[in-house]
Amino acid sequence: MHKTPSIIYSLTALFFLVQSIYGHETGQFEAWVKRTPESVCGTCVLSPELTEGPYYLVEDLVRTNITEDRVGVPLSITFTVKDSTTCDIISGATIDIWHCDAVGVYSGINNNNNKGSTTTTYLRGSVVTNSSGIATVYTIFPGYYTGRVTHIHVKVHVGGNVIHTGQMFFNDTLISAVTASSPYSSTTQQRMYLDNDSVWEASGESAYDLPTFTQTSDLSQGLESFIVLGVTPTNSSSSSTTTGSSATTTSSATTSTPTTST
Repeated sequence: MHKTPSIIYSLTALFFLVQSIYGHETGQFEAWVKRTPESVCGTCVLSPELTEGPYYLVEDLVRTNITEDRVGVPLSITFTVKDSTTCDIISGATIDIWHCDAVGVYSGINNNNNKGSTTTTYLRGSVVTNSSGIATVYTIFPGYYTGRVTHIHVKVHVGGNVIHTGQMFFNDTLISAVTASSPYSSTTQQRMYLDNDSVWEASGESAYDLPTFTQTSDLSQGLESFIVLGVTPTNSSSSSTTTGSSATTTSSATTSTPTTST
């Protein structure tokens, strides 16, 4: 039996449902779409630190749309960055985001584990929070690759320092719905579920998921997510941390050597 992550974590994901036709018609998403922004907009709990993984690249790609030529279900993610101690919003924070495409391939990396091209930059980029501590990125719903559950990487920079490195996860039911469609269904990668994912398990299952909603029964029309990242501006994030605790060591801003599938 595959595990469906609870929507209540140490960091509560922020999202709202205007009127989810898909959820009301099928009932299968009701457990995690019936939330309101008011119920979590005050969230400022420290976000769990998780491994950076092998596919992070240091690039100057500040842009709100990171899709480029990748095909998949459109996904927008609106981040709010807050000080986990004071609950104050943090403006001017840079959020790096990167993930694989619909068939499980990262851009910019070519090795035995990832058959991408070193000249590509799709599904990578950075956004900067505005005066309200908010930034939105437009991408596609990620696929999966052998050895990992579907996920998205994030890294937060404040004042030139990396203060948070984490990963975001999705509900298994939503992944099944999305990946049944093309081009996701053409992958030759082996799917993994949350209860078997090493990073999810290493976090003590305290890592935040990214609950997502659709306004119609047609997933191809896109998905929206809202999440609060609670950070400690004075901390330096360790890219090698794999537990759900806050980091206390310094991360150097260098390109990771791709050796494992994380």
